[in-house]
Amino acid sequence: MLKVVVDSNIWISALLVAGGKSRELVARFALGEFTVIYPNWLLDEIRNTLSKPRLAKRITADDISNIISLIEDQGILVEPSSLPTVSRDPNDDAFLACALQSHADYIVTGDGDLLVIGEYHRTKIIPVADFLEILTGGKS
Repeated sequence: MLKVVVDSNIWISALLVAGGKSRELVARFALGEFTVIYPNWLLDEIRNTLSKPRLAKRITADDISNIISLIEDQGILVEPSSLPTVSRDPNDDAFLACALQSHADYIVTGDGDLLVIGEYHRTKIIPVADFLEILTGGKS
């Protein structure tokens, strides 16, 4: 089964954009089509971002709770032992460390600072649309 690190922007987009590709990715994760690997701070980042006033009015506490529970129940927690210095945005290096430590196949993100890297130690860094194509057998 594919091991995938999913950037926080994808989880947040899944809650905010009905019918979007991020929501489809989360639905397919819920069906067990791939394994999510996540760093220890991801859940707090999702909660903190979605509690900002401009976003909090667009979703319910239950929506947040449900996605956090899904990640906790079906994902695999990885606590990277060290952080590389690779990305233009140092905050993104934790995703790279998580992928490296878990030998993830993909990092799925909408973050240009990660996408520009393209691949890191055999982990491909791709947007949601490309990953959904891979799941349906259209790309590799």
